[in-house]
Amino acid sequence: MTSGRVRRIAGYVVIAVILIFMGRALYANWQALQGYEWHFNYPLLVVAILLAFVTLCLYAWMWRFIVQRLGAHISYPQAFRIWFLSNLGRYIPGKVWQFVGWFYMGEQAGIGRVPILTSITVNLGLQTLTGLGVGVFTLVVMLGGELWNRFWPLLLLIPLGLLIAVQPGIMETVLNWALKKLGREPVVLGLRSADMLLFTLGHIGCWVIYGIAFYVFVCSLHPVPLSGMPLLAATYAAAWVIGFLSLLTPGGLGIREGVIAYLLGFWLPVPVAIVISLLSRVWVTAGELIGTAIAWRIGPPRVSAVVPPAPTETPT
Repeated sequence: MTSGRVRRIAGYVVIAVILIFMGRALYANWQALQGYEWHFNYPLLVVAILLAFVTLCLYAWMWRFIVQRLGAHISYPQAFRIWFLSNLGRYIPGKVWQFVGWFYMGEQAGIGRVPILTSITVNLGLQTLTGLGVGVFTLVVMLGGELWNRFWPLLLLIPLGLLIAVQPGIMETVLNWALKKLGREPVVLGLRSADMLLFTLGHIGCWVIYGIAFYVFVCSLHPVPLSGMPLLAATYAAAWVIGFLSLLTPGGLGIREGVIAYLLGFWLPVPVAIVISLLSRVWVTAGELIGTAIAWRIGPPRVSAVVPPAPTETPT
């Protein structure tokens, strides 16, 4: 049995175990859950889905911004198409299909392999680091207690990671190390510290908007005071990063929901936290599907046909 197949089976087992434990918790608290007064607010749910879609559009814009800083040229509609369609690969076991789609469609749009690889590295690296910073820092500071005891060393690493991230020389060294492992020639990024700082601030802004979207989503199911917005925003950011970094499950499936349920359980009833965590996947998937439908309609870039010049007559 190949290692890829073993990892795939292990991923399914992890998802099943998480869902079983969450199901047991729901079953044990079923009577309390039935007696709970849910407050479904459909207009708020629609707003939450649209905010999630807007956030994803901003991530596509951030990726295009990085590509252009690297010297490549791509229109926003094509960046939108590549970003949304390639993201569908996250839900296929293997962890590579998203990047395969990114490379294939990026080359269709006329972007070279090096700018694609560099933009993916910078984009996902900063998205992960800023998400970790926004999520873990806010949760540990606001909740304290058990989370502080477990994660305070991470608070020291987050500023260090962000400081390294805004140094293009370090990013270039890491990228060239990876290219050397793949048997590729080294590259020069040509990015400035100001560029990296701008990318970092942009990703922090995206996480803030994503957090607001998650807060509105939760409020569509369960009333939460405005003071709870930072905790909810941090919860989703931390859960997204942990799910993204999980090597076993596609799209962080099961992992993200488990982390959301665990963190919400610190200040919401456990069965309510589990229901919200499970429905959060439906919420964000709805936002992704809106973008995917639009991206599908955009279509690949058109290649203009080259008309050969008419033959010239030679005098006889």
